Amino acid sequence: MAMKPAAPPLGTWPALLAGAKSQIGRFNTPNTQNTQRLFREHIGLPDVTAQWTWKGASRKTNRERLNKALTTRHEVAHGVSPRPSVHFKYMKGLVGFFKRLGTWTDAEVHRYLTNDLGLAPPW
Repeated sequence: MAMKPAAPPLGTWPALLAGAKSQIGRFNTPNTQNTQRLFREHIGLPDVTAQWTWKGASRKTNRERLNKALTTRHEVAHGVSPRPSVHFKYMKGLVGFFKRLGTWTDAEVHRYLTNDLGLAPPW
């Protein structure tokens, strides 16, 4: 009976990717604290929210806005009583907010990987 050869070692990036995918699968509440923890634990980025600032919106304001949106979503989804009123204008504004937040998060991760860690894209 022939034996199967041992699997090659995973290496750093595949191991990090496997851990990150597992964590993302359990990433039910992407609030500020959980988002920071995800990036800190899996790529070593101390604070992904550091650059969440743009004209008319400070880092603190953006962190609070994210947390408020997720709290409201939780209240609506899980039927707290009384359920909060969510106006269309507020919801429409969140679309742009989340797009901008994603853009700034991506830029900070890119900056960290290339400048701080010296890694060349694509990763």
